[in-house]
Amino acid sequence: MSIKNVEKSAAGPLLKDGSLALHVGAAPEIPKPLIDQLKPGGRLVIPVGNTFQELKVVDKNEDGSVKMCTETSVRYVPLTSREAQLRGY
Repeated sequence: MSIKNVEKSAAGPLLKDGSLALHVGAAPEIPKPLIDQLKPGGRLVIPVGNTFQELKVVDKNEDGSVKMCTETSVRYVPLTSREAQLRGY
């Protein structure tokens, strides 16, 4: 496995090949554009929720269907835009 650093917004590009994305900010829900960008056989791991968060794993099957499961409870910083980060909230 290789790890690449991609700094984009929640709806921005994943990895160029769309095979694996590890999201480090908690989103209130899984952004659909992130799922759309996964190629068949790809996986997205993302913390989801506000006060109570869960680590979700999203797999896109070879036929394009999507399987989601919850792995565990987690506590991550909220997902924010670059502009909000620069404003300090």
